[in-house]
Amino acid sequence: MASSINTVSGNRVAGLASGMDTESIVEKMLSGTQSKIDKQTGLKQQLEWKQEMVRGIITDINSFHDKYFSFYSSANTNLLSNAFYNTMNAASSTSAIKVISAASNAAGKVTIDSIDQLASACTVKSGGRVSGELKGTVIDPGQFTEESYSFEMTLDGVSRTISFKKGTNADETEALKETVNNLNNSMYRAFGTAAGFQLDTTQPGGPRLNLTQLVWDETQNGGQGGAVPKSNGSGGYVPVDTSRKLYMENTQGKTAVLPLLGFKNEASNKLDYNTSLDSLPLAEPLQGKEFSFKINGVVIDGITSSSTLGDVISKINTSEAGVKVSYSSIEDKFIMESKTTGDISNILMEQTSGNLLTVMFGTKSADTVTGSLDGVKSSKDLVSVNSIEDIMKDAVLGGVNGGTPHIFSLNVDGKDVDIIVKRELTADSTDWNMSELADEINRQLEEKFGAGEIVLSVDDPDSPTKATVSSANHLVSFNDENLNRDITSMLGFTTANTQKAGMQSTLGELGFHGKITFTGTQPDASGSSAMQSVTIDFDNVDTQGQTVEWLVNQVRTAGVELTFDNGAVQIGSASSVTGDGEGKKILNSLFGTDSLTFGTAGSAAVVTEGQNAKFVVNGQVVERNTNTFELEGITLELTEKSSGPITLTTTKDTDKIVEGFKSFVEDYNKLIEQLNDRINESATYKKYAPLTEEQRKSMSDREVELWEEKAKEGLLRNDSNISSFLSDMRTALYQSVDGAGLALYDMGIETSDSWRDNGKLILDESKLNAAISTNLDGVKKLMTDKEHGIGVLLDNAVKAAANVSTGSPGSLVSYAGTKAVLTTDNSLYQQLKSVSNTLANLNIRYESERTRYWNQFTAMEQAISNLNNQSSWLTQQFSSGS
Repeated sequence: MASSINTVSGNRVAGLASGMDTESIVEKMLSGTQSKIDKQTGLKQQLEWKQEMVRGIITDINSFHDKYFSFYSSANTNLLSNAFYNTMNAASSTSAIKVISAASNAAGKVTIDSIDQLASACTVKSGGRVSGELKGTVIDPGQFTEESYSFEMTLDGVSRTISFKKGTNADETEALKETVNNLNNSMYRAFGTAAGFQLDTTQPGGPRLNLTQLVWDETQNGGQGGAVPKSNGSGGYVPVDTSRKLYMENTQGKTAVLPLLGFKNEASNKLDYNTSLDSLPLAEPLQGKEFSFKINGVVIDGITSSSTLGDVISKINTSEAGVKVSYSSIEDKFIMESKTTGDISNILMEQTSGNLLTVMFGTKSADTVTGSLDGVKSSKDLVSVNSIEDIMKDAVLGGVNGGTPHIFSLNVDGKDVDIIVKRELTADSTDWNMSELADEINRQLEEKFGAGEIVLSVDDPDSPTKATVSSANHLVSFNDENLNRDITSMLGFTTANTQKAGMQSTLGELGFHGKITFTGTQPDASGSSAMQSVTIDFDNVDTQGQTVEWLVNQVRTAGVELTFDNGAVQIGSASSVTGDGEGKKILNSLFGTDSLTFGTAGSAAVVTEGQNAKFVVNGQVVERNTNTFELEGITLELTEKSSGPITLTTTKDTDKIVEGFKSFVEDYNKLIEQLNDRINESATYKKYAPLTEEQRKSMSDREVELWEEKAKEGLLRNDSNISSFLSDMRTALYQSVDGAGLALYDMGIETSDSWRDNGKLILDESKLNAAISTNLDGVKKLMTDKEHGIGVLLDNAVKAAANVSTGSPGSLVSYAGTKAVLTTDNSLYQQLKSVSNTLANLNIRYESERTRYWNQFTAMEQAISNLNNQSSWLTQQFSSGS
């Protein structure tokens, strides 16, 4: 009879057979490794505490710096700011003038008779709305299969759920009219007469909806004028002009409602900064896929149809053109404003490629439009130009001493692809043959791109003279980088092998279909310019065999310049380019629009010239090209027109300087006290190691808190970075500056004589007042001298210790990093990383040892159990025999 063996976990067996406390024994056997884990865990905790402490110190030092040495701080505390030492207070009698500051030699009183005109910038505003109407595509009347539908619409910031039922008329067209009528009734309930859908059945291809503003008209029997009638045929919704901005979003679960209505989900006629140019709902369609223009003579380029509206605005605003562009969603217009004001400000715009400025501001369209050949490829196979060299030699693809890897390289869809070929040859093996080489290359090409997508073949495997690469769906070519690979060049390929559209590509290879008409001007027989056109029929058999170079020469006879260069196609000097159905597809693929018109302009932009500020002082008219300027030692800003008179008065005040220095002394003392406490505290952490999890379980929360206070104490004792910073600060305070005529102690600021104060400052306010009143220029020079100024040296000391910069971090930042800078590139992180690696290895070792011990004890228990079973059986046998 077999006895049962208790399993503790997995295959581990407890000591029921042996009577041993296996769990305790194993834990004791692992105690050595556990002790090492606990030690490393404690060390990791200490490093984390230390990093947290140092980062807190960095924050405190930088707070001190920002308050007293940063130009982001208040002028009342920045010891390096000229404004801090300005003792003059100035005031205006009205809000029409804002007083900024006053020099020490400012006039006590200035009277301005009137402010007749404020300075303004030159502005250019779009002449009309820049976003287009929201128009749907062709819809199928029979696709409305559910009883009801709903979607979310936002109109001018107000969101409503639009729910409607499908029409029930047996006739699909009439049912569609009912559906649209139900939709508009729901729109009316949600937004009143603000917006609705107009059913348009006049366009080729089928019915479609346009989002517009509708009003109900009882006289519109049967929906005349394109309106949607009620089911009884009396009256209908009539479209009216609207400037509303509409945004729609589908909320239906299974059925996408907006596509049923002919719109994309989240369709909108709102211009969004994060939307690409070719996806913006623009009133004037873009022409081309690359755009460039000049503003005030500065070239703005690098803009493509995939650039976002935000990219364009940022590129303009960060350029040297001196303008700022914004889009007003309320007016639906772009606004360009010069960064300078006055009649000297000006904005000059010139379009050089594409019509982006025309779309934005109504500027005359450019003479050239640039498109992309990315979607165009030749269907021809790439046949090696040069004869294939003897690449079958052992020295090339292998030898008795082992093969060397070689590479066949090609460019696929704009990316280089390397096929690594290697064969280990032995003394008994045979060389590669060309068929085997091609098979290996094709095997790897199939892995990367799929079966039959890109194929390499040779004309004769035994004596090859030509190699061929074919691909129907990928654009394949060879560039100089590919040809640097040995197999590529030895197979006879050159940069002439390409499926990219080029001057020698035939029109048949490029797969163009349909007709395109190029219209331009050329001198007639009399020498006068005359409009001429050339129509290219790409489906003509004779035309398909012609090259792109032939096409270029053909359109040139109409005065149109056509170029194909480095992945781009450009048309210039034309009047228009139009195509039929298939021709429109070609133009759309190349230029993003199905027709091109040159030299036109949108709605004329509204230009407002900049003007000077004009005001009257003592009866004399004064002009300035900005609203902020200095007048009689007072720096002021004109804020509004005023009939006056306006009085400006100045008074002298040194109190703010005294208060600034008092505040500095207090905060300096607090900072160095905190830091000295850190580097001088007792190292009790050596006696109070961080608690293990087991130790925490046996202690109360208060006991854990008190223990950890002791475990942290002294972790920064004698820290060299903090000590160096304190030393640099003390050294800076003892500096003298030639020409200042005083030292810091002459200002009533001295270092305490008591060693217990560790360099704290003591302030004599009466001496400080006297120094500021009698020698303010000297005080300023003592603090702000570029080489030896005390404030400058203190600023340098703070930056050397706590500068939060990846380029020039302070010593404390390099040591501990911050949450934002050098998070993983600091000394403590590297120590933590090393400890973590050690811990990981120890944990692996612990689990390995634990498993090994348990396996040994389990085997022992099993053996004892088996012996017990045998003993029991023998006992039974003897008993039964007796």
